[in-house]
Amino acid sequence: MSPIGEFIAKRRTQLRLTQQEVIDALHLHGIERSAATLSNWEAGRQPVAIELLPAIAAVLDISLLDLYEAAGLLKDLPGVEILKLVNRMNDADRQRIFRMIQAYDSQNNN
Repeated sequence: MSPIGEFIAKRRTQLRLTQQEVIDALHLHGIERSAATLSNWEAGRQPVAIELLPAIAAVLDISLLDLYEAAGLLKDLPGVEILKLVNRMNDADRQRIFRMIQAYDSQNNN
């Protein structure tokens, strides 16, 4: 099993979704795959295309960052710990942080 496939299977099970229910939800996001494909992803027999991860995250009701981390896409990313902290914030706090960063950036670029 691949880390991403294992993560998808675990999250799907936590949500008590069948493979077909996940596939049906992916169809609503414009992703046309079969339950057999999902089975192959979960078993690690077929890789999950990176461009599908946003729709999969939405269907599994998790953040894209959590799914990227499960896929191993964040392990060498500079500042990943900051991203993880920001990801755990509520929307209002996240917006405050972004405004502070923008203000800092505009002061230092003038």
